[in-house]
Amino acid sequence: MASRRSWCVVLILLIFLNVVSASFWGTATAQREGWKVVRGSPTAWEIRASGLVCRATREASWIVWGSPISGNWVFESDVQLAQGTERQGLLFGCQEGAKQCYFLVLRDGVTLEKFRDPQFFPVANWPVRLPNGPMRLRVMKTGATYTFSIDGALVGTVSNPAWVREPQRMTPADEPAWGQCGFALSQGGRVSNVGVRTIQLARKHANNPVLRVGPKGSWEEEQAFTGGVFEERGIFYLNYTGIDASDRRQEGGGFGRLGIATSSDLIHWIKYRENPLLGPGAAGTWDAHHLQFGPITKAPDGRYAVSYQSWNDQVHRWHGLGIAFAPRPSGPFAKYAGNPVLLPSSDPTQFDGCHIHLHTIIRKADGTYAMLYTGNSDKYSKGRPGDRGGLALSKDLVHWQKYRGNPVFDLGRSGAWDDGHVRPKGLVHFHGWYYMFYEGAHQTGNSWFDQVGMARSRDLINWERFPRNPILPLDTTPGFDTLVTEWPCAVVKENKLFVLYWSGNTNTQGISLAEVPTEVLDRWGE
Repeated sequence: MASRRSWCVVLILLIFLNVVSASFWGTATAQREGWKVVRGSPTAWEIRASGLVCRATREASWIVWGSPISGNWVFESDVQLAQGTERQGLLFGCQEGAKQCYFLVLRDGVTLEKFRDPQFFPVANWPVRLPNGPMRLRVMKTGATYTFSIDGALVGTVSNPAWVREPQRMTPADEPAWGQCGFALSQGGRVSNVGVRTIQLARKHANNPVLRVGPKGSWEEEQAFTGGVFEERGIFYLNYTGIDASDRRQEGGGFGRLGIATSSDLIHWIKYRENPLLGPGAAGTWDAHHLQFGPITKAPDGRYAVSYQSWNDQVHRWHGLGIAFAPRPSGPFAKYAGNPVLLPSSDPTQFDGCHIHLHTIIRKADGTYAMLYTGNSDKYSKGRPGDRGGLALSKDLVHWQKYRGNPVFDLGRSGAWDDGHVRPKGLVHFHGWYYMFYEGAHQTGNSWFDQVGMARSRDLINWERFPRNPILPLDTTPGFDTLVTEWPCAVVKENKLFVLYWSGNTNTQGISLAEVPTEVLDRWGE
C-alpha cells in the first residue's frame, strides 16, 4: 500500500513538472492544442510526440503557436526543410491570424520579409549556405531588434524591420510588442524541440526622458546629450552637452556647450541656473567649433575636471580631446592651457588615425586615471572600417599614454547588432568588475539605429560582451526609445547600477534613465 502511494506521488510530481516545463518552453509535445493552422489545410499538419510534420500538401502551409509571446525572448527549434523550391521558414511576430508577421525564409540563403496580407516586403538578405539536413534555428528578440542564428552560427541582425526603407529616407512604422511564432513548411517538412524563454534586460524608467531640452531660442533648444554623472555627498551631478540651433551643419543642429543638472534620486533633475558653463573657444583656437562633453572627474589636487571633444570644421573630423578645471562641479571652468591632451594617431593606418571622440574616464584604486575613448580611421590596416574603443592612462588627467595593444574593444562579429561601430561612453567599477556601456550600430540598407550595449572586464583590456545585448534596445510600439539609445553614462546608487542615456523617437529626444538589475549581472552567461 505504501509503495503504491509512493508511486502515485511520483506520478503526480512528474505530471506537475511536465506542465511547468510546457508553460516555460511552450513545446509542441506538451501543448498540442496550442498550434493553429492559419494558411492551408489543417490536415497538412500532424502533431506528434516528437514535434510537427507537414504531410499533406506540396504548397507551404502555415501553422502558429496559439500563445502570444511578449517582451524580450529567445525562440529555438530544430527544422527539417522539405526538398523543393517552396518558400519555407520561420514565422514570428504574427498578429491578427498571421495577417501581419515576419517571415524568415530559408531558401537559397536566408531572407527576412515582413508580411502585410496579401503582400510580402523584403527587409534583409543573407547569402549563407544552408545545411542539407536538420538545422537549429534561433531568434533573439531584444526590443525592436532581432538576431538570427543557424546551428549556433550568427546569420544577421535587423532593427525596426517594420519601418519603410527608401533611398535616403526611413518612415517609422509600428513594431509589434507581442506576437505568435510558427512555421511555413511543405510536404515532408518537420519541426521538433521547440523552445521559448523570456530574457531580462535593463529596466527603463516609466516616465522617460528625465531631462529634456531647453525652450526655443535657448542654448540647448535642439538636444541635450549625456556627458557623465557622478555622486558627491548624496547629490548626483549630471553634465550634458546642450546644442543650440545656430548652425545646421553641426551634429544635432548647432554648437555644443556644457550644462549641469543635480538630483538626489536620478529621476528629478534641476538645471544649474548659471548654465552654460563652457563653450567653444575663440576664433582660430583648436576648439573654436562644436564641442561635446565627457564626464566630470575629481583631479589629484581636489579640483574637478571635465573632458571634451572638439570638431575641426576645416577637415571635418573630431581632432582631439581637451580638459578644463574648476573648484566646484558647477564651475567656473577654465580650459587647460596645454589642450588638446589627446590627439589622433599620426599614423592613418592605426585605429584612431582620423578621429577621436566619445570617451569616459575612471579613477582606479591606485590613483591612475583610465580613459576609454573612441577612435576611427578609414585606412585602418587590421580590420573593417568603423569606430573602436581604445585605452589611455594618466596620473594627472593632462598627460596621457595610449595602450600599445589598442584597440581594446573591437567591432562586433560580422552580422551582429554592433558590427558597424562601437563607441565607449560609460564606465563604472561594480562588484569587482569594470562595466562599460557603449553605443553600437549595425547598418541595414541605408539605415543605422544606435543602441546601448554592455561589456565587462577585470583589467580594462580584455572585454566580454553581454550575451543578450543590446542591454538598452530600441522599444517596440508604443515605447519612447523607438529611434535610438546612445551616449550611456553609468552610476551606482544604493548598491544598484543605473544608466543615464540619450534616447527618443522621431518627435522627441532627451536624457533617459534605466536600471540594470543585479540578477541580470549575476546571470550573465545564462
